[in-house]
Parts: sequence; C-alpha cells; structure tokens
Amino acid sequence: TLNALNTDLSTESKLQDRNALYPSFGYLYPEGTKELRKVWNETTVRAALEPYSKYLSLFDQVKQFYEADTGGSADMSAKG
Repeated sequence: TLNALNTDLSTESKLQDRNALYPSFGYLYPEGTKELRKVWNETTVRAALEPYSKYLSLFDQVKQFYEADTGGSADMSAKG
C-alpha cells in the first residue's frame, strides 16, 4: 500500500491491479484488507489501520523512519 502511494498504482485506472496484490489471509483479512483497498494517501492508510493498534503503531514507526531519512518529507513513495 505505502509503496503504491503517489505512483500510477494509486490512480483509479490501476486500483484493480493494486488490489489484486493483497492477500486473502492474515490478521487484517478480510475487514482490514477491504479498507486498505480503498486508501489513496497516508491519512486514509492511517484511518484504515486504526482498528489494528499493532499495525497502526508499525505504520507510525515506518513513517517516522521515512521522514527522518528524507529530511522531514512524509512522502514515503520516494524510497520505493
């Protein structure tokens, strides 16, 4: 999800391609995966992860890492 933000995979025409990459198993499946399929920016990713405190914490840690690594920019797509 994060790697697809601000790329052509986050455009409406490519959402079906991006959504095909999500697994149909795991702790987030099915409700969390359903919500992640709808996201288009960091705010909506965070909202989708709010019911999952461990994943939300991990998201925040990764975001802080990318912000520190890029000099404060929150654009996580720059790392690929």
